[in-house]
Parts: sequence; C-alpha cells; structure tokens
Amino acid sequence: MIDSTKQFLNHCVRVCLLRGYGWKPKKTISFGEPTVLWRDPFSYVWVSEKAALKLLTTHAMDEFNRR
Repeated sequence: MIDSTKQFLNHCVRVCLLRGYGWKPKKTISFGEPTVLWRDPFSYVWVSEKAALKLLTTHAMDEFNRR
C-alpha cells in the first residue's frame, strides 16, 4: 500500500514539473497498454515520461549554467 502511494505521489510531482515548464501530455496506446507521451516545448518531439524528465533536467541545467 505504501509503495503504490509513493509511486502515485512521485507521478503527481513529475506531472506538475513537466506541465509547469510547458510540456503537453498525450494519451496513446503502445504495445496494447495505455501510455502517456510528453511533447517537448522546444523541439515539439513526443517522448516518454522518463525521457521528458531527463530533457527537462538538461534544459534546466543549461539555463542555470548560463547565469
């Protein structure tokens, strides 16, 4: 029960982060299972949540290093 609650809260934090930086979600079916893809606001490429978080980290660190 605690693991599922932890996973749910982690997912909510990720969704808030991605939406806050302008990423748009899209629900699709991949290999027979529903998945959510995220659109990069800079390149308009659809990627998975894991890849979106990596790209978001890269963009944020680039902005941080420029200042």
